Amino acid sequence: MAIVIPQWQFPENEVGEPEGPNDGGISHFTGKRNASVIRESIQNSLDARSNTNKPVLVSLRLIELPLESFDALGLQRHLNAAVKSPHNDEPHSAQFARGSKKLAKGRVISTLVIADSNTSGATDEPRENGSPSKWEALTKGTGFSAKDTPDAAGSFGLGKYAPFAVTDLRTVLYSTSWQAGDGSLVSRFQGKAILVSHEDADRRLRRKTGYLGGEKYRPLADDAILPIYQRNTPGLSIYLPGYQPERNWLEESIATVITHFFHAIVQDGLEVQIEQELINQSSLAQHLGQVSSPKTHHFIGASKTPPIAETVIENIGAVQLRIVPDESGRHRNIALVRDAGMMITDNPRDMGLPGFKRIPGGWKGFTAIISCLSEGKKSVLRDSESARHDQISTDQITDPQRRKQADAILRRLGEWCKSEIGKIVGPKEQPETQNISELTEYLSIQSKPDEASAPPMANTAGQQLFLVSQPSQSHRPPPSRRMTGKTRTTAAVAGGSGSQRSRDGQRGGVKNPQRKRQQNASDVESLRSGIRFQPGNRKPTHSVRATFDTPADTIRNIQLVALGEDGAEVQMGLQQAFVNGKSRPVKNHKLSSAPPGNSSRMTIEFITTEPVANKTFQLVIGEE
Repeated sequence: MAIVIPQWQFPENEVGEPEGPNDGGISHFTGKRNASVIRESIQNSLDARSNTNKPVLVSLRLIELPLESFDALGLQRHLNAAVKSPHNDEPHSAQFARGSKKLAKGRVISTLVIADSNTSGATDEPRENGSPSKWEALTKGTGFSAKDTPDAAGSFGLGKYAPFAVTDLRTVLYSTSWQAGDGSLVSRFQGKAILVSHEDADRRLRRKTGYLGGEKYRPLADDAILPIYQRNTPGLSIYLPGYQPERNWLEESIATVITHFFHAIVQDGLEVQIEQELINQSSLAQHLGQVSSPKTHHFIGASKTPPIAETVIENIGAVQLRIVPDESGRHRNIALVRDAGMMITDNPRDMGLPGFKRIPGGWKGFTAIISCLSEGKKSVLRDSESARHDQISTDQITDPQRRKQADAILRRLGEWCKSEIGKIVGPKEQPETQNISELTEYLSIQSKPDEASAPPMANTAGQQLFLVSQPSQSHRPPPSRRMTGKTRTTAAVAGGSGSQRSRDGQRGGVKNPQRKRQQNASDVESLRSGIRFQPGNRKPTHSVRATFDTPADTIRNIQLVALGEDGAEVQMGLQQAFVNGKSRPVKNHKLSSAPPGNSSRMTIEFITTEPVANKTFQLVIGEE
């Protein structure tokens, strides 16, 4: 088959539909362009791993690509037309003008090439169910992903747009090869440009998206592909012409790879070559100087340890927990890693695990890695993963029933992780022979409410909410509560229907913490006096008031924490807070400060992001 010089073709816009330059997929990655294209490319390669006994190899290199190899003159004509298009805007007109200028400078253009091996490649073979092939999804599909396994990380079909965000040409060239059933190597090549609807020389309106290849927008195949784009092994190569490396590109690229894929590298599932620098299991240590984040250094150390606990959770898969205690107590790091080895997040709040959205204050220092291996099966984590692959949230699931089921599954995962980590770094149980009277100094003593002191109050749902408390001496708190937490005062709001109910085992107390900012003794003493929780005035189902003796000084960093039946703590999300009726700043779901007023009693009203009925609360004060 003769080699074909590819030509750019932009379909005619027969219906006259204006298409602007803004593209949601591309805009999604304009924040951190270089890091995004590296992360998305490596993640796609890991998802396409063919031999699980060998690591995937991804290479990044800068080359000078000959202009004639991708019909640069034809692309330049379309870029110039896009600059003049009435459907364009000023920023994109300037961008396309810069791209056109780069094409006019010489015979070659700076190009970033990202290629992988030990992958299956983007196969262009029909699927039994009639859905698009991986190649069609990559080069022409919009809004969906067509990966081979149901646990693959990309599910929104957005990752393929990351390369378009790093070049003024808004152009990507694709070359892929895969092994056919008879053992032969099959190849495809195509280019794609995303500009703006524009008129050609004959004043015919053209679509914003054009393709480089054969006739009728088809890709070139096998021997018809120019030698510069041909591959001799299965895998995928993408070319980004017009890529302008940023200052310290090599160092920042190495840091990006290690920060997001440390676990895959340590577990010998990934090797990345950036120019002449090879990052793999053996050479990882020598590249750590490029990584400024101390967390990443700790995570790498934890990845090298064997799992301390393992379990299997339905619709998540096998879960492994690695943990390294920190004797200094300065670090409390935790990372969630999924399947191929990419870190999703190192922020507990972004892990989407009910009951484990914050690290308990009484825990010692540690570094932990939660790795979930769905082993080719459909996973709740995949369904709940954000398009940026940096957060788990069941809000991604549109079906209410499936979302409810996913919440229950993620709760199981969170409870298991919290229990296993707590066994190692949680507070130690006090001897059972300890006299309970020794603890009464730290516990508030409250009386049972009666109709005079705590009358029921109705909320908008017709339920009755009332204070529930019991004498602290009558119920010994569980070991995790014994003088190990932050300064706390505890009471409860319970919901009923027509009659009051009480709960056994409610407890209250203030404990003397070790924290960055110590509250004055007068503050602690004041907070011991008769704190009460009851529904707020503004939105009863999402509002709760805490009332107590006014402290002598300002108290800071006040959180509202709900306690589950198992004792698990969950910080309540706060929308607003009022101190004695005056609005006070809320930051990161914490009331920044509550200054003392003129009255003898202080009332803090929290407007929460979820209903408060049937919950037991704590105030956590002074915790950073």
